This record gives sequence, C-alpha cells and structure tokens, in this order.
Amino acid sequence: MIHTIVAPIIVFAVIVLVHEFGHFIMAKLTGMKVEEFAIGFGPKICSVRYGETLYSLRILPLGGFNRIMGMDNQEYTDKRAFVNRPVWQKLLVVSAGAAFNILLAFAIFTGVIWHEGKAVFPDYPVIGEVISDTPAERAGLEAGDRILYIGKSKIDKWTDIHGALANAGNTVLEVQISRAGVRHTVTVIPANRDGRTILGITAYVQVTPVSFTESLHMAADRCVAVIIGVGKGLMYIISGSPQGEVAGPIGIARIAGNVADTGILPLLLFIAILSLNLGVMNLLPIPALDGGRLGIAAQAVGIADAAFDEVRARLKERRQFGRTLEHFQGLRWKAADMWAKVEAARQLTLYAARLCDGGKMFRAEASAAKLMASEAAVWCASEAVQICGGSGYLHGSVAERLYRDAKITQIYEGTSEVQRMIIASGILG
Repeated sequence: MIHTIVAPIIVFAVIVLVHEFGHFIMAKLTGMKVEEFAIGFGPKICSVRYGETLYSLRILPLGGFNRIMGMDNQEYTDKRAFVNRPVWQKLLVVSAGAAFNILLAFAIFTGVIWHEGKAVFPDYPVIGEVISDTPAERAGLEAGDRILYIGKSKIDKWTDIHGALANAGNTVLEVQISRAGVRHTVTVIPANRDGRTILGITAYVQVTPVSFTESLHMAADRCVAVIIGVGKGLMYIISGSPQGEVAGPIGIARIAGNVADTGILPLLLFIAILSLNLGVMNLLPIPALDGGRLGIAAQAVGIADAAFDEVRARLKERRQFGRTLEHFQGLRWKAADMWAKVEAARQLTLYAARLCDGGKMFRAEASAAKLMASEAAVWCASEAVQICGGSGYLHGSVAERLYRDAKITQIYEGTSEVQRMIIASGILG
C-alpha cells in the first residue's frame, strides 16, 4: 500500500524537478532573471533569498517550478526578461528542460548498467527470483527451480509460461518443477493484476560485469531504443492503431506502484524511461501545457454545449400540466443561464486560441479558458441531470455520462485552483 502512494510521488517529483532545474540552469546561463525556483507546489514551508532569486520549499512534493521574468503575458522593460531575450536564448531555455530529462535517463541507464552488469536472457524456464507476497512464494517456489509443466502444458522455454498462464484465470494449477535434480509438484492459485495472470516469478538472467565505458555505450543504445519506441507509439496514435495507447497520470501512478513492488532498480529504470519519454515529447513541435489547456477548454465547451442540447430537447419534448416544459419560466431561466455560460466559455476559448495562432503570449488566457469552460461544463451537466430527473441519473443516460465526463476537465492539465494561481500570476505578477 505504501508503495502505491510513495512511488508515484517519487517518480513525478524527480522527473518534474529535473525538468525545471534544466530551465533554471539555462535561464541563469543566458542571463535571464529567475525570480523564484521552488521545490514542490502549494503553500510555502520555508524560503530563502540568494541574490535576486527566491528559493522556496513548498508543501506538495510533486516536482517544482521556475518563475522566470517575462514568461507570462505581460510586457517588461527589463532587458533580462524572457520576452526581451534573443530567440536562440529562448529556445535554449525552453528546450533545456527536455534536455535534462534525456540526460537524467542516460545517467540512470549508465549507473544501473555499470552496477548490475550486462544481462543476458537465455530463455530458460528457470526461476531467477520469487517476488514476495505472491502466489509463487505462497506455493513454495524458489529461485533456481526449473519449471517443467504448468497444468498439462509442457514448458521448454520461459516464453511458454506466458502461454500456459494466458487462459488459466484464477483456477488452481499444478506446477511441476525440478529442484536440484529432483521433481516436485506444487499447487498454485495464480493472481490477476491489470488483466494479466501472474505467478510472481522473474526469469533467470545471466549477468556479466561491464566497464564504465561499455556502460556509457549501452546506455546510449538503450536511450535510442526507447526514443524509437516513442516514435513508433506516436505513429500508432496518429494512424489510429489499437496499439497506440497512452497512459495518463493515474495509469502512470498505478504502474509506478507496481514497479516499486519489484525493487528500487526497476523503479529507477521506470523513472529513466518515463523521463526520456517526457524529454522527447517536449522536443517535438507539439503545443506545451498552455496549448494543452486550450484543448481541455475546447473539450469542456463541447460537454457544456451537449448538456445544453440535451436540456433543450427535454424542455421541448416533455409535457406537464398540458404544456411542454419550455413554457415554465423557472426552466426557461435555467436554459438561458446554460446558453450564456456555454457561449462565454466558447468565446474565451476562441480568444485564447487566436492569441496562440498569432504567436502571442496566452498563458493566463489559456488558464482562464480552461477554468471557465470546465466549471461551465460541470454546472451545465449537473443542471442537465437535475432537469432530466430520474432518467438523467440512470447509468448510461446522456446526462449522466456528460456529468461524469465534465468533472475530469476540472482536474487534468492542472486543477481549477492551479489555473487561478496562473491567472493571478499573469495579472498581478
């Protein structure tokens, strides 16, 4: 349980903090004014000013942030402000975060390979390690056991184990093993984790020591392999292939917890892979967080608009006291409020999008669009459920689905509270 909570915090904290540290270092090297470098988010625990920069420690240990003068939508006369620096310096500062994420991955790969040596997977059906608190441990399986049969399936290679477990479910299995040349049969009840049937064993791996120079080369090769994998994943997503799946923060947190259960080194490797993914994605010509907020704002506008359409149809179709609901003043006012909120959110989103297309700063506007659109979506969806009554509350109804979909727009790409902080920073400094 503790791994499930702590591991995601560590993963996100390390990756985000290294990313922001890259921006910080490059901003300093190019002579920009960094007003604050913070570790964590939320209220300050403590802070100290060194030179012109405030260094603060905040209560939420999820990475950190930089406040570089001129990275908001305000104009500055100070030549050291981000907006007043040459284009090449801006590019260096913006790309430094991604570069540091890539360097982090390379450093972790190098350290792990140098420490662990070169691993070779011979594909023998021999257990390398039995994970604690798993079906394998409870059944008495041990490292070094050679698996001969799982049920009626003969096991000649390690990959045969996956095939034998694929259709096993939670049924009781007899596993025949060879231990020190003696055959044994144990009874195992497999577990199901994230849709996979598992025993809780890892494969036997042959390890040979490598020099530091070799570890550098191997780390570089691994980075290239991950980058190629990221490229293939993007192509799958673009082409609409079912293989193109993306894990969100919740999915990543769940994976981090599962990886942490297997040990510190697998967790380090997971951090490296995730950091490399983030670094590569940030170097691609894809809109950054501000652009992402515009996308969420547009999504929220669509949800709010759909909720209004559902209410309008309901008011025109449903009859009470000999007339349709659209003739009741209280409901007409609700419909008017819904339409006004939808259009206000739509226009604010379009305004932020025009600023973005024009190459202008739009951070505060993007946050304002997401804030107002997401809150409009939640309010409109809630009113749709209320007006539709019992049918709107039923699972699978349009109003119920919209209500569920609306809430997430207030959470991802920064909560409504985060958006208010960004807006306040933009308008007040």
